[in-house]
Amino acid sequence: MKKLGFIDHYIDNWHSNHFPQMIRESAFKGDFEIALAWEETTPPGKKPLAEWCREYGVSPAASLEQVVDACDCILILSPDDADRHLPLSRYALRLGKPVCIDKPFADKTRDAREMFELAAKFKTPLMSSSSLRFTPALAAAKKAKIRDKKVHYVSSWAAAGSRSTSSTSSRCSWRRSAPGPAG
Repeated sequence: MKKLGFIDHYIDNWHSNHFPQMIRESAFKGDFEIALAWEETTPPGKKPLAEWCREYGVSPAASLEQVVDACDCILILSPDDADRHLPLSRYALRLGKPVCIDKPFADKTRDAREMFELAAKFKTPLMSSSSLRFTPALAAAKKAKIRDKKVHYVSSWAAAGSRSTSSTSSRCSWRRSAPGPAG
């Protein structure tokens, strides 16, 4: 089982609060465990790292370096602070550990360019994607057919106000073909 490490500007945010369940319920649940988490700061009104880790069953790390050194792959979160993605990812990118950067990838072209240059220089797998692509509801929708036609477009979202991302609370819509010209 691969050890996944969370690195975040502050850990108590929507993505960090939902990713553990999404990962544990995904098609890859037997392949990954969230081993360590670290946050750069705790803003007023947010859960500190130790409390978040107790709630989600993850061990707290003392440093960003500890997460990277101890884990097989790294998830750089900080969805509300894309300007933190470059500084939070540099160490992992230099060590060649697979890195996934949460969306938005970067808020400046030069930051995105530097992350890609570091990944290329150190042969580090680097990606960014929406987390919703791995939800059970979306996985089922991608396998669906409508009137014997393959589904080509899927949109997924969590129910308003829901803290759950399980297939029972996740909503999906899909259509059988990409939209064409009007008429």
